[in-house]
Amino acid sequence: MPLININNKNIYYNIQGKGEHIILLHDGFFNTTSWDSIRKELSKHFTVIDYDRFGYGKSDRFTSTVEDDLIDLYVKELEEFVKKLKLKKFYICGHCLGGAIALIYTVRNPEKVHKVIAESVGYYSDKKIAIKSDLTFRPFDKINEKLKTNLIKMNGKEYAKKFWDIISSYKLTYIMSEDYSILDEIKKIKCPVLIVNGDRDIYFDVDHPIKAFNTIKNSALWIVPNTNHVPHIEKKEDFLNNIIRFLNLK
Repeated sequence: MPLININNKNIYYNIQGKGEHIILLHDGFFNTTSWDSIRKELSKHFTVIDYDRFGYGKSDRFTSTVEDDLIDLYVKELEEFVKKLKLKKFYICGHCLGGAIALIYTVRNPEKVHKVIAESVGYYSDKKIAIKSDLTFRPFDKINEKLKTNLIKMNGKEYAKKFWDIISSYKLTYIMSEDYSILDEIKKIKCPVLIVNGDRDIYFDVDHPIKAFNTIKNSALWIVPNTNHVPHIEKKEDFLNNIIRFLNLK
C-alpha cells in the first residue's frame, strides 16, 4: 500500500497512467474511492494522482476533534504532498471541499497549476446552507441510511461513527461556518478554471457556480442537467469527455 509521510502522518495515495499529472481531491465525506469510477479512463490521458487526506480512508485517522482551519490544514498538506512527489506543474480537480482546497491551493501556488476543475464547490455560506448543514450533520444513528452504510463500508463501524462525530461538530471553515466565503480570494486566480455543478445539487444551488464564474476571470461554467451533487459519478461519460476536452485545450 503506497504511503507517504507528511507532517508525521501516513498519507495513502494512488498514481496511475502516463502523461501530464492531474491531482484529484475528494470531498469532505468520502475518500479516494469516490474517484474509482473515472480513474482508469482518465489515466489513459494523464498521470492521475489521488490521495486520502489525513483523517480519511487508508491514511492516518483522526484521534481527536480538529481545531484547525480545515481548508488551510489541507492546502498545507497538499503543498507538502506535491513537494514529496517532486511535481513541477499539474492540473487539479477537486470535488466539494476538495474543490475549495484546490482553488485556495491555486491562489497560494499559481506557478504550480496549469488548470483547475472545481466540481460542486460551496463558495460561501448563507442561511440556506446553514439549514442544509443542520439537516445533514445529524447524530450518526439518525443520518441517511445510504450515507451511513457508505461511511461504515469505508471506515468500519467504530471509526465511521467517530469520524462522523468529528466532522459533524466542525464549525470553523467551509460551509459549516456561517462566515465562510472564498469569493474574494479566488478573484486572484489567473489560470483557466472549469466550474462544474449539477442543476439539482442538494447542497449548492446554481447561484454558487454562477457567482464563482462571475468572480474568476478566466473561467468556464458547466451546469450539468438533471444532476445532483456528484457529476463525476452521476454523469460519468459526460464528465470525462468535458474535462478531458477542457484540459487538452491550449
